[in-house]
Amino acid sequence: MWKLTLINAERIIRDATTDAWATAMVAMRLWMSTTLVKAMVRGGLGMQGLAQTKFYQFITSNAGLSQLGIDRSEPPKLLDAYEESFSAIVAGTSVVMLFGDEDLIKIRTAHPATGTGHLQVESWMDWVFDGETVGRGFVPRGKLPKGADANVRLASPLGGLMLPQGVLGSTGNWSFPSDLMDFDSKWFVANLPIIELVVAKQAQIFLSESFK
Repeated sequence: MWKLTLINAERIIRDATTDAWATAMVAMRLWMSTTLVKAMVRGGLGMQGLAQTKFYQFITSNAGLSQLGIDRSEPPKLLDAYEESFSAIVAGTSVVMLFGDEDLIKIRTAHPATGTGHLQVESWMDWVFDGETVGRGFVPRGKLPKGADANVRLASPLGGLMLPQGVLGSTGNWSFPSDLMDFDSKWFVANLPIIELVVAKQAQIFLSESFK
């Protein structure tokens, strides 16, 4: 009969677990930076992506595009910027995720009219993050006379025009819809439980695989 005695068994188990965790975290960081962040931004893994929020629906609508003075090619840049802003940092047994750097997002969403002298903002997200206002009021398409299409800065879509105070009922002042300005915090609160769940499950999978 063979008899085996483990010396410093606790240390051996602890070291093996530490090595397995380190291996799992390498895979975890890659998964977070690809699969997880894509789901957070575009939807998937049981969570609502930023692309499915009322905020994004508004900025891609005719009215939203016209109010912001951008065309349909601009909103997707915001989604790309959010993906780019993501990073995952492993520190010991903790994983820290960084997401939604406003400075980077502003850089990636420069307004097409920036530098023309017609705007006081550099990014169209300045109206969202900083609450910047415009000294003209938005008049919806339904209140515009025929032929107004020729006066709009954007050939398409025509959701309406920004006009001086009093013109066709313009209030002479515009700001981004207040109920949509905190879209990011609402999104985070709604999705946090799901994010925590899928991250924990995936960590278990990678940890189990690292012991094989």
